[in-house]
Amino acid sequence: MRVIADFHLHSKYSRATSKEMEVETLARWAKKKGISLVGTGDFTHPTYLTELRSKLEPIGNGFLRLKKEDQGVQFILTAEVSNIYNQSGKTRRIHTLLFAPSLEAAQAVSSKLGTLGKISSDGRPIFGFSAKDLAKIVLDLSPDAC
Repeated sequence: MRVIADFHLHSKYSRATSKEMEVETLARWAKKKGISLVGTGDFTHPTYLTELRSKLEPIGNGFLRLKKEDQGVQFILTAEVSNIYNQSGKTRRIHTLLFAPSLEAAQAVSSKLGTLGKISSDGRPIFGFSAKDLAKIVLDLSPDAC
């Protein structure tokens, strides 16, 4: 089976991103472009996660679809996190794309990251710890996702 996907997206809650970047718009444009699987982007942002919960419904295996106006496009929960930290005397800047297997897992990741930094100021939050520490946090929260 052939799947055309785009996982690196941002919502209207990320800096320098269109205010039209909502799941309905993503689905409409994905359909026009022949993309069948789209990342939601920015599930770590609390307001956006609330919107995702109200607009999407699970269809199994970690995939979701619009509750209304189904465009035949499926979604997967994604977010990008920026880690800026010092290691071995050098500043490291790493962007990591996160995938969540469910809305509950996305909520757990968002809640945990909210205790470690300000996640409501930008859809792509910035943290001062390493990408390795980020991976450990995410895996500790959702060990069955691997």
